[in-house]
Amino acid sequence: SMNALLYATNGGVVTVGSADGKTSTFYANGDGANGIIAGGSGTKTGESDAKSDTASVYVYNADFTLEGWNNHVADVVYGGYAYLEDVRGTTGIEGSYSVGQASALANDFGNGVVDVKNFTATVYGNRSAGAYVIGGGVITAEDSSLTSKSDAAAVIASGGTYKIKNTILEGVMGIRNRGGIN
Repeated sequence: SMNALLYATNGGVVTVGSADGKTSTFYANGDGANGIIAGGSGTKTGESDAKSDTASVYVYNADFTLEGWNNHVADVVYGGYAYLEDVRGTTGIEGSYSVGQASALANDFGNGVVDVKNFTATVYGNRSAGAYVIGGGVITAEDSSLTSKSDAAAVIASGGTYKIKNTILEGVMGIRNRGGIN
């Protein structure tokens, strides 16, 4: 499902916190309990003389606890954009290895971008990577840490790109390419 505590679509922009502000706390549980979804380009798509807006979510200084199946701290879809700085997250259910698809960062369904800086995530559950990117999407991580308790720290599926700098990847394996160009 496409449920989230913070949701931007059709060129919308959501901003929470500031670089020097207080810490925000987010909690959700249940199937599809996402923290952030940024979905798709904006209302000007297809107009040759206008900029094509992109749905964007910006989060600074926040803690996310997301318990359940198929949840992500941030998921960009259909060209969305997410920027997270000084964010900590936990997805899945500790001690449960039947919970799947609870990767902290996800880049689904084409050409989105997730940028994180000073981002720390711990991910529980079978088939739950620290982050995964599909197709033409990009995930960048700087000064961050991605830990998966039962999958790879970073997964590439059918293409997709990671740009990683000064970041710890810890999991069953560091990086897994599930096929396609990487």
